[in-house]
Amino acid sequence: MTTATVSAPVPGHYRPSRLTVIRYVVGYAAILGTIPYLALKFAWLSGSTIGFRDTSLASDNSIVVLNGVTAGMDLIAVLIALAFTHAWGQRLPAWLVIVPMWVATGLLVPIAIMLPLAGMGELVASDASSTDPGVLEPWVQPMVYGGFAWQGVMLVIAFLLYARVRWAAVFTARTEAARPGATHAVQKALATGTALAAALIALGYLGVAVGAFTQGRESMPVTGHLVYAMHGVLVIAGAGGLLAMVRRWRGPFWLPLALAWTGAGGMFAWGAWTLTVVLADTALSGGAQTPVLDNMLNFGKLVLGVVIGVTSLMLLAERPATNPAAHPRRSRFDQA
Repeated sequence: MTTATVSAPVPGHYRPSRLTVIRYVVGYAAILGTIPYLALKFAWLSGSTIGFRDTSLASDNSIVVLNGVTAGMDLIAVLIALAFTHAWGQRLPAWLVIVPMWVATGLLVPIAIMLPLAGMGELVASDASSTDPGVLEPWVQPMVYGGFAWQGVMLVIAFLLYARVRWAAVFTARTEAARPGATHAVQKALATGTALAAALIALGYLGVAVGAFTQGRESMPVTGHLVYAMHGVLVIAGAGGLLAMVRRWRGPFWLPLALAWTGAGGMFAWGAWTLTVVLADTALSGGAQTPVLDNMLNFGKLVLGVVIGVTSLMLLAERPATNPAAHPRRSRFDQA
């Protein structure tokens, strides 16, 4: 007669949950996506000219500084991916997570969306009008932007898994459910003004996208038109999301929040990057050839991105679903 042996749990043994395993996989997948870009940047910072057609550009001071800045930004992406993956990230101050992820979303998500669209646009248009071989080897751009797209997708998934634990109530809240806070009148004024300004800026971007403003863009490829269209959509999304939250339109709260988050992040991040490149007169800028309208649009979307971001923070701080301190009787975040 045999007796079945039932294995008892080993004291102190920890078996991670399925969600924890997914967070590990997604977080480290995001980190893997940074390796090719960081390797290329560190090679350039070390004096290598790999990937450059015009090797003199590799030693340009402005390019060296930009390489250092962008390498640092990708290292920050590694840190926030680790924060989303491990339990200690739940104990970090909220701003230390939100600010870099907001910028990362604004920079990377548009690339992740644009990459397949640009590829299809090139195939449909068969755009071979440009004979300029460029300053970089043909393999550099696909590797860099492919890595950015991968990072964008993985970081967003990792952030959603992280936020689902730390700010769980956001995913079930209704936009119209919360009472207006003390600064609601200010929020309404800012949201309305932002929507009006955004309409003008979006009109400028979409006008360029459809070919209404051609000065300085006579030979713009099809991908250029798609980029302008994308920026117009970001402006509309950011302003529309803020307006929906402030005006308390009926529906799930996460939807306008995601629109405002992504739109404002893209407006701020790309506006700041483009203006930095132009105003610093780096080797990447168009110099005097940069259309004045572009500089005005970039400055406008940078300012609007900041306004939408600050107004959204005011609103979130006064919603019990996102800030337990705004309603002492509500339960605190799950810190698991």
